[in-house]
Amino acid sequence: MLRLAALAEFADRRLGDTFLVRTAGVYGWGIVVTYAVLIALDPASAPALLDRAFVTLAWVPGTVIAFAAARDAGGAEESSGDAFLAGQRGLDHRELAIARFFGVARRIGRTVGVRAVLVSLYAASHAAGVGGGVDAVRWVLGAVLFAIVLGLGLAALSRGAALVLPGRGRLLLVAAVLLPVALSLAWPGAPNLPAIFRGLAPEVLGGGAT
Repeated sequence: MLRLAALAEFADRRLGDTFLVRTAGVYGWGIVVTYAVLIALDPASAPALLDRAFVTLAWVPGTVIAFAAARDAGGAEESSGDAFLAGQRGLDHRELAIARFFGVARRIGRTVGVRAVLVSLYAASHAAGVGGGVDAVRWVLGAVLFAIVLGLGLAALSRGAALVLPGRGRLLLVAAVLLPVALSLAWPGAPNLPAIFRGLAPEVLGGGAT
């Protein structure tokens, strides 16, 4: 278990060194600043703005990291550093796949979670200032839960795409995200990733937003 955890941490760090993931992190901080300004301008709308911040964090940094991780599950990955490390530690291909999954989930969860917690604390302080009766602990716990669920969900999509269509994992991931969105334009009730994001944020906040 410790070897698997160490490999997941290594996969996380290696993913974090890529240009797309670094860019996603910077963009995530821009989202935090943007929504902090909006909340400061309209504290009474803090719950709704916080929900939107969560969705934006999920849709931009979250999915960008998932896209970056949806690499070829075959040759290129098998010659990578974490594959070599797995061999040195006596881990098989199944364990390597599990480690990569948790590495991606960890990277997405941390990138989104840290920023979501900070926005939650900021929103809670401003909502309480206008008589919102906000439970800041509940909001922060909601942000943590949101990040964990998002990280696991997007990691599953990302790694699944890389395994199902080796060499075209990113293309499959984009199709899996965008095609349901296109279908929802004709059939509004059709499930799609943005709709799931919009539904999850109020859910983890205890239905405090609209």
